Amino acid sequence: MRLIEAFGLKKSYSSREGSQARHVAVDDVSLTIEKGESVALVGETGSGKSTLGRMVAGLLAPDEGAVRLAGVDLYTLSRAEQRRIRRRIQWIPQMPSSTLNPRYTVYQTLDEVLVTHYPSLPRAERGRRIERTLRGVGLDGVRISRRTGALSIGQQQRLAICRALILEPDFVICDEITSGLDGCLELQVLELLKAIRASTEVAYLFITHNLSITPFLCDRLIVFRNGRIVEEGELQELVKTPKKDYSKKLMRAAFAHLPNTGPQPSKP
Repeated sequence: MRLIEAFGLKKSYSSREGSQARHVAVDDVSLTIEKGESVALVGETGSGKSTLGRMVAGLLAPDEGAVRLAGVDLYTLSRAEQRRIRRRIQWIPQMPSSTLNPRYTVYQTLDEVLVTHYPSLPRAERGRRIERTLRGVGLDGVRISRRTGALSIGQQQRLAICRALILEPDFVICDEITSGLDGCLELQVLELLKAIRASTEVAYLFITHNLSITPFLCDRLIVFRNGRIVEEGELQELVKTPKKDYSKKLMRAAFAHLPNTGPQPSKP
């Protein structure tokens, strides 16, 4: 089942204040994502990956183009309709500390999300959902009265994942969410996302500049550069036999330690 469809997305910004020149961040990009699929969007820093992700998430209106979630155009909806459909699309940021209120407790952070999207949900049911979701991300040992500012980096990242998943979305965009983590925490987060996908059939758009981690979690790969798709395809095939010079360069840099036959990604 086709979950996400994006058509002809374009976005540009003023190069500098008062200037007529425009920087094109995303230039006529189309993509699709199936239900339960995990797609990696890779490219160097500044290539426009996050801008594209924010448009696909419904967080940033494109200059041109359209985004559909299960056939519904995100940018033609009323504000009330956008709020209802936003439950189905969630965004996990690169730096969770930038979006977590350090004075809020773990409970307040998650309860606020439920009250916003499900105002009629009884308090007891909200509590049960919070407890269940915390357990699902391995935070059941953390006191719900603890302030988010007192959590470790790894715990904050898990809480950010928890905040996204508590609404039981169909689609989650992960924006460089392992870039600030050490190797051990990075593996833990990837394992968590993989397990969640297996149990819920959630679809991911995994934005990263670190191509080497994508075989662990993703089925398909999109190589992005200067606001455009360079190449895309099944991950294992594209990693082994990229056709474009830029893709070849990325593969060599990411998998130089592996045999020439390329990596053997595990099935997510």
